Amino acid sequence: MCVQDGAHLASIHSEKENEFVTNLAYTNGGATSGCKWINAWIGLNFTNGAWRWTDGTHLDYTKWGCNLPQGGKQTCVFTNTAHADNTCGDWYGLWDNAHECNEPRAFIICKHTPRFG
Repeated sequence: MCVQDGAHLASIHSEKENEFVTNLAYTNGGATSGCKWINAWIGLNFTNGAWRWTDGTHLDYTKWGCNLPQGGKQTCVFTNTAHADNTCGDWYGLWDNAHECNEPRAFIICKHTPRFG
């Protein structure tokens, strides 16, 4: 989907970018508080024995959830938006690869190269 629009799934290179992407999915998913699992695919994949961004940029930041990643078992990554409460724990902004790549997520986060003019 992203490539059709001249973009890539989002690559994340800092805590600030991770917060931006997570907040984008959370607020656009209609969540305001509590355990609402709104997940968004990002552009990190396990390819040829290593984690790589689909846009070819260097992997210089990660934010894996507890006991993740699960090796190369599942090759696609999404970010979580569930806040801490008694039912789900705090997964807000943490990355997960525990689901099949073809499983639907609420969102995909695309990133365009800046265009000027």
